[in-house]
Amino acid sequence: MVLSSIRGAWLAEQLFGRIDSTENVVRIGEYANGYVERRGKWHDNVARWLAEHPYDRPVRGWLVDQSQSQYGFIEFHAHSVIDAAVGGLTDPTLGVSDPDYRFLRDERTDEEFLMLASAEPTLRHVVDQARYDAFQLAAENSLLYGHFDSQD
Repeated sequence: MVLSSIRGAWLAEQLFGRIDSTENVVRIGEYANGYVERRGKWHDNVARWLAEHPYDRPVRGWLVDQSQSQYGFIEFHAHSVIDAAVGGLTDPTLGVSDPDYRFLRDERTDEEFLMLASAEPTLRHVVDQARYDAFQLAAENSLLYGHFDSQD
C-alpha cells in the first residue's frame, strides 16, 4: 500500500506538471442512447461507443478535478473519452449537467493505462500543504467520522 501511494504521489506530481496541456471535452452522455446509466464505467462506455462508431478512437487520460483547490489539493481521475472522427474529444459518459472539467491525455499504451487506472483510479496532488493539513484535520474530526467537538 505504501509503495502504491508513493507511486501515486509521484504520478500525480508528473500530471500536475503537465496541467497546462489539458483539453476541453464535449460531454454527450445524456444524449447517447442511455450511456448516462453507465456512470463510473468510463472505459467500458468508450469500448461500447467504439463498437458502434468504428471510425472513432479511444483516448485515455485523466479528468482534472480542481473543485477542491480551496482545500489545498486537486485530483486526477483515470478517465477515457473518444476522439470522434467528426467533433474532437467527446465524453460518452458524462453529460452537460455534470460539472465541467478539463482532460489530460496519457501517453501510455491502452493496456498500460488500463492497468494503472485499475490500481490508481484517483490521484491527489497537494498544492498547498497548510490548507490540505487543515482539511485533513477537519475531516478526521467531523461528525462524518463519528467524532464530537469535545471528546474526552
